[in-house]
Amino acid sequence: MDRDVLVTVSGLLFMADEEAERQDIEVIAPGQYYWKNGKHYITYDEMAENFTEPVHNLLKISPETVSIRKKGLIETELTFTKGKENVSHYSTPFGNLVLGIRANELEVMEEKGGIHVNVEYALEINYEHISDCSIKIHVQDKESKDFTLIS
Repeated sequence: MDRDVLVTVSGLLFMADEEAERQDIEVIAPGQYYWKNGKHYITYDEMAENFTEPVHNLLKISPETVSIRKKGLIETELTFTKGKENVSHYSTPFGNLVLGIRANELEVMEEKGGIHVNVEYALEINYEHISDCSIKIHVQDKESKDFTLIS
């Protein structure tokens, strides 16, 4: 895979309250890819709504674990390991939260010129179950003619 990539991160939240609507989140950004010690590393920046400071992201992908480290306006490290609960602190300009993430499904697919990640997980905020969620990550060579957005 080339060093210059296009990163698509799509998330879907289903709130525990049956009357609440689902929330879709999607980020598409240019990024940088590298391979080190048997893991894929991808860096990219994203802009938070109503802020001018970017959030710097580092994705670390292996067959068993996916982690997303955010620095800047938002500070956290989210770790997804199938069958394991991971707890992290999530710092925002509006305050801090404790996040619990339990990945029920984790699938990493590698192909020439791209990586696809699908994660299904339960989300807790301050030790209370909030939502069942999914996240899809698609990393593709910028120059690839086979690039398609995930949905």
